[in-house]
Amino acid sequence: MSAFWDAINAGHARRGLGKQAEGRAEFERALSLAASDEERAEALMQVGWSLCAEGSHVQAVAPFEKVAALYAADSYRKSQGQVAVGHCFWHASKVAEARAAYEKVLTLPGAGPWHKSDALLGIGNALSGEGKHKYRESRSAFERVPKSDGAHPHHVSQALNMVGNLFWWESSERFWREARAAYEKTITFQGGHPHHQSHAQVMLGHTYRHEGNYPVAIEEFRKVLSMELGHPHHKSDAQFHIAVTYFELENHERAREELEKVRSIRLGHEDHVRRAQSYLDRIKP
Repeated sequence: MSAFWDAINAGHARRGLGKQAEGRAEFERALSLAASDEERAEALMQVGWSLCAEGSHVQAVAPFEKVAALYAADSYRKSQGQVAVGHCFWHASKVAEARAAYEKVLTLPGAGPWHKSDALLGIGNALSGEGKHKYRESRSAFERVPKSDGAHPHHVSQALNMVGNLFWWESSERFWREARAAYEKTITFQGGHPHHQSHAQVMLGHTYRHEGNYPVAIEEFRKVLSMELGHPHHKSDAQFHIAVTYFELENHERAREELEKVRSIRLGHEDHVRRAQSYLDRIKP
């Protein structure tokens, strides 16, 4: 094995032990030993990821940008470096810079399909972070993800979820039907991330609660509880709102029974547990 790959492997070993700075030093040594743009790209990516792991997101921009600028690096590596630039700026709360970096990914010849769908998500998130006046433009970016050739399935399910969220956040009074349609697409999309789907399922329940259709709302919330890989916070959200729905229907005995279940959900959200207890305190023994 070459000295370059010895240094790369040494860097991974140090990083695997949580020694990020030592790992970065090995990757920088590998960079000095690189004999081709492909090897330089590999070393630069590892240096950037090490800096990110250290929390130095702005400093990580430079090595990632160098990858995108390497003349002989393949197009996949270039788009990988460019999308990482966007992520660095995003984590550093430099939203305008992040959006500009993500937009560059879309113009790179031969960019990786997953990098393109990741960049579109980044653009959508950046726009939504600017406020309600950008929600329509943000939705347009998210709606492009399922239409992007070769998009990562998890990017698609996240984008569909965000379309629903943006409708809901903009006005649950006006756009609950549009939000529901987007959440339904998330749930039925094959290959989507289980956590995106459990979020969409719990939000589907909320749309029916908002509509005043409590029996269907309870039914939809119960579906979250049966999702094997659903997120625990989504499960505690669903269980809490099943209970609250019975409370609002003045079926306090059933509400008490359902509220007790919130505490039994493993890794449920502490706020749901706290709020469940507040309702239990309101129900007379």
